[in-house]
Amino acid sequence: MLKQLKGSFLILISALMFGAYGLLSRGIEDYDVFYQTYVRCFVIALALLLLGIFRKEFKRIKKEDIKWFVVVCLFTVFSIAPIVYAFKFLTLGTASFLFYGSLTIFTYILGFAFFKEKFTNLKLAVLILSTLGLLLIFSGNFGAALLLPSLMALLNGIASSGEVTFSKKISNNYSTTQISFVVFIVIAVSHLILSLLLNENQDITLITEHAPNVLAFAVASIIGMLAVIEGYKFVEPSVGAIIGLTEVVFSLMFGVLFFSESANINTLVGGLLIIAAAALPSWIEIKRRRRKNEIQ
Repeated sequence: MLKQLKGSFLILISALMFGAYGLLSRGIEDYDVFYQTYVRCFVIALALLLLGIFRKEFKRIKKEDIKWFVVVCLFTVFSIAPIVYAFKFLTLGTASFLFYGSLTIFTYILGFAFFKEKFTNLKLAVLILSTLGLLLIFSGNFGAALLLPSLMALLNGIASSGEVTFSKKISNNYSTTQISFVVFIVIAVSHLILSLLLNENQDITLITEHAPNVLAFAVASIIGMLAVIEGYKFVEPSVGAIIGLTEVVFSLMFGVLFFSESANINTLVGGLLIIAAAALPSWIEIKRRRRKNEIQ
């Protein structure tokens, strides 16, 4: 029981860290997107490099695994900058709902397409609920100016789904620290190149005046990653998945508390549908296990 409580607490901490991404992004939203992204990612990559060396978690990547690292990195290149852009123009809750909805939908689609997962009535219900939720959010009062940020939030969900799905091809052979280091250094280098090509303003005040924000983002990323991995050691995946949904709740809460944001009824109902869709498989699995235990 104590181990389950510990695991649940750690996953809740990880959700708090990930949910704070929007809050931390707002603090430096005036800086160009690719510039602030590569600076953040270089800091995270450096911390992961030191952590991996200290814990001796790095090893040579096998030739046959290089292609899967490439695939994962191709998706993760689009996993930070789009949501940073979305947080700049959308409320934190709306951006998070759009992200989570597309993440849920495309994770199932990629599972069907590349991992031969069975298409069940439950998965169909999840896809329908998630799609309805996204449609409801988009049916709200979105002007043309908010269309691009909304699409960026969706793109971030697609990229993140590809990242987590294809990481299964390498996660059994390499540590999470090593995989994460490769991902963040690729994001940092690619975004540095894009930032220079787009002639973004390389404003050094991001580091001299906002170092605490940059470091906080790095700390939140690393604590969130380590906490969720450690937490899943002590709880069932189905339980962990439901607790992890509080990430969206935390993001919405930060928007209300720090920026006095509000959401219209379509966004709230659509968001609830997305959360319900993401939680449905885990909730059914928990009920099934309880029935099984009662019978025994």
